Amino acid sequence: MKTTKNKLAKIFYVLAFFFIILYFPTSLWHFPDGIGYYSYLPVLFVLKNYDFMPLYKLYTHNIGVSDRGFVINDFSCGCAVLWSVAYLISRIFESGQISIIFVNFFSSLFGIFSLYFVYKTLLLFKINNLLSKVITLFVFVGSPLLFYCYVVPQNPHTMTAFLCSAYLYFWLSTLKQKRLSRWFVLGTILGLATLIREQEVLFVFPLVLEIFEDVFTYKKFDKFYFKAICVFMSAFLLALSAYFLNSLIMFGKIIVPKGYTISLKQLSFSSVFDVLFSSYHGIFWWTPILFVGILGLFLGIKEKLVVFVSFILILFSEIFLISLVVSPAGGWSFGIRYLTDCLLIFAVGIAQVYSFLKSSKAKYVFFIICSILCLWTVILLILSAKNSISLIEPYTVSEFINVVINNFGNLFRIKVLPRIVLDTEKYFFMSILFIICFCFTKLIYSAISSNTSRILLSTVLISLIIFFNFKIINAGIFNRIVYRYYKGFLSFNDYKNYYLLAGLRVRVKYYKKTGNKKKYQFYFNMLKNLKFETEKGKILYKSFIEYLEKELT
Repeated sequence: MKTTKNKLAKIFYVLAFFFIILYFPTSLWHFPDGIGYYSYLPVLFVLKNYDFMPLYKLYTHNIGVSDRGFVINDFSCGCAVLWSVAYLISRIFESGQISIIFVNFFSSLFGIFSLYFVYKTLLLFKINNLLSKVITLFVFVGSPLLFYCYVVPQNPHTMTAFLCSAYLYFWLSTLKQKRLSRWFVLGTILGLATLIREQEVLFVFPLVLEIFEDVFTYKKFDKFYFKAICVFMSAFLLALSAYFLNSLIMFGKIIVPKGYTISLKQLSFSSVFDVLFSSYHGIFWWTPILFVGILGLFLGIKEKLVVFVSFILILFSEIFLISLVVSPAGGWSFGIRYLTDCLLIFAVGIAQVYSFLKSSKAKYVFFIICSILCLWTVILLILSAKNSISLIEPYTVSEFINVVINNFGNLFRIKVLPRIVLDTEKYFFMSILFIICFCFTKLIYSAISSNTSRILLSTVLISLIIFFNFKIINAGIFNRIVYRYYKGFLSFNDYKNYYLLAGLRVRVKYYKKTGNKKKYQFYFNMLKNLKFETEKGKILYKSFIEYLEKELT
């Protein structure tokens, strides 16, 4: 019986491999996020001049230039660090389109392999093998991850899902280990995740609480933690070095504040409520299975206090920060995409709800409910991928439901053939990318118990970071192209405000539709008070205001 199961499992994995190889590749290259994250690769490895102009002008004429004369790209370079492996392999074919396909596919793979750490973590919580696989499947199809693995893979969310899941699994598996190599690995992984998205620094909570628990238990601060914190910070900052270099070259500053958050003074419960319940990408309406995971986290506090308090702190700190963003969903988005990094946390929460239920009947009903919730998200995913649902239009609840009902027939008009067909040679190299991602995942897994693997993992990651830094220095210092004449460009202030306009438009339209006069007036005033410095910026702002006022009447 066991042999038969093993054979069936192997057949399934082989079929899954071919399905991924055939159906996940895409040549999609979207603006602005896709270009922003991806453009570091051709700029550093092909153009070698730190000039983003040739790429940005393919999609827009509204280009910003920093005070130092560099075309502004304030998207993080973290994705490009890991994507560089796929990009360099793709250069064999000397085709820009093939490079995009390879990088997209590599990004998809990271999202898919993040599920391995989710599954392994559930096993740590004594969830049986089959149930762990089912819950892992639930969070894959019931979260934004599937959308960003398949529909729009050129994004940071697959990467943060992988790194944050790997980080939490490594932390849980090595909890209580007082070895400096552990802290170095954790610092490197978290540093890379933070290099991709700044919010990932919140995943430091587990380590902080781990130290507090140790101090509380033994009534003293172990001297080991002085060394551990130094090692962790060294690895963390080294992983962030590409950010510091990029900021220094482009802006002349080591740290450049982002322009998409609003003042803490404007924090309100309703903003947090919007993240959870708004029909404009709120968790409850778009990815309801994750809401189950949120509730489940509170059920595990008695059993594993440090673990579940850490998870709750991470999740609710992120929700709090997201509520401060001008556009919580991040503009064009499927669900609250910023929470994709918490995939593992949601899975653990769902498992806790299941474990809380005592009767078999209740557990059976729970599975049916979870399946329905995931099916709902899949329906939204299909309709969104077919543009039947607008991912930027702020729907009211009634509008949202009506759009789904009116477009329900589109669910059955699905193309069964792959989106693109490549030749055998390209599929061969894509198989190599699959193997690389698989080996990298297994290396992280083996680093839990093997010091040799930890050394190898650290060496691989640090080497990749140093190599990327060298490319930044070579392109940004020795071969750079700068634009000294600012006419026709946006300043950095105008560049940030230009993208803020899009987020504010969504907020204003949403609160206008829902009749929230206070919120509507607040965001409309914020929009009206934006200051533009350049002539181009002022013209854009004026035309935008005129367009928005027509939309609102």
